[in-house]
Amino acid sequence: MSVLFYRRPDYVSKAPGPMTSNTCQRYIDCVGNSTAIPSELSFETVLSGKTMPPCSLGDFMDYLTYIQHNAENLQFYLWLHDYKRRFAQKKLQDQALSPEWKPELLLPSGASARSPRDSLAEQADPVLHEVKDVNIKEMDPDTPTPGVPSTKIPMLVTAGITEDAALQTSLTNAMELNPVIQPFRKEIDRIIDHYIAPGSPRELNISARDRAGITFALQHTTHPSSFTLIGNVIDITLRCHSHPNFIRWSICNGNKPYVFFVRSVGVVCVILSIVTAVLLTLSKEARWWRILAAPQLLFGIAVIVAAYKGLCLILHTKAVRVVRPWEQFGDDIPSVVDGDDEATIAEKRRESRASLNTFGPRNYFEGEPWVERYEKMPLIRRVFDKQTWVQDEGVRRLQDKIAFQGQLWALITGVPLIALFVALPSGNFY
Repeated sequence: MSVLFYRRPDYVSKAPGPMTSNTCQRYIDCVGNSTAIPSELSFETVLSGKTMPPCSLGDFMDYLTYIQHNAENLQFYLWLHDYKRRFAQKKLQDQALSPEWKPELLLPSGASARSPRDSLAEQADPVLHEVKDVNIKEMDPDTPTPGVPSTKIPMLVTAGITEDAALQTSLTNAMELNPVIQPFRKEIDRIIDHYIAPGSPRELNISARDRAGITFALQHTTHPSSFTLIGNVIDITLRCHSHPNFIRWSICNGNKPYVFFVRSVGVVCVILSIVTAVLLTLSKEARWWRILAAPQLLFGIAVIVAAYKGLCLILHTKAVRVVRPWEQFGDDIPSVVDGDDEATIAEKRRESRASLNTFGPRNYFEGEPWVERYEKMPLIRRVFDKQTWVQDEGVRRLQDKIAFQGQLWALITGVPLIALFVALPSGNFY
């Protein structure tokens, strides 16, 4: 019965506004059909590079770039995991230069005490004084990010720290450290300018409160704990929103024009089979001739059920899929030779993707050559597009379930219908 009622992963709609803890909780609540994703296609398996097209890490990045339009989440997530590994490999004396960041250092403002450092910063830059009065904890997550460069918020919450002596000492020690000598300081500054700062090329869609908090933390330490807040937010967003939708999308072996065409073929087959059965019932022919409508009816129902889930049974029997628009115009793959198999070509394409690089231009694809070429492609050409192998075994097994499900539903609904036509008396009209 599990095959009969198998469903693809439920589609998780995007929450409005920036990524916050509330939107993450919404994504967690929406992920109800978790059993639809097998372990071989899990989030960790995809990110570890153990899956094959159309469910590889490169395909996941393509999906976020061209379909969901939030590839910066995965780009930052991959960098953060690599950064944690590299930071842990540093010598202990180097790690000591970047102490662990504690989120409780950023508490609501309200303390009346003001350090001399605040007065100097206020006189030096009045813009910083305006940002300094922002209550980071009480700020509405949906309010626009203050238009202040990320590298210019060093003293903004000193007036809002707690009066607790131990916490005051921790913050003072952190601010007295020389950020220049901290490990990976230049790289962290590039990350701020590339992902955190307002208007950055790959700006993360986080709230103003979180943006101000992580910017302040990174001004004083390069410890990976500074990224804990947005790291958790991005992890849940990728795991509970992007990944289920990506698996759902990867199961489909045809593009929209092709699936619509296949679904139409199934509907036509069902209609023609019913018309055939009706005409034979109204004729003087023996009732057993009405069984001739059964194959067409069963095929049409199976095609409709599978196409409803984005699967073409004809392509599935050949273990192929329609290539994506951005794949079929990839003539500039470096070092591809005639002897390379499809897996080698896919790996070279993955390595050549600029979207997998941590630093790069904005994730904007409208200017890529394939967009204009695909728009000019005739509709009939899109229906009968190029095809390539479905290499991942996990994806093929999910497609097998959908194909078998379509056949079962065809038998359950088609056989009784044909039996009904056979049982009816002949009309003897002609």
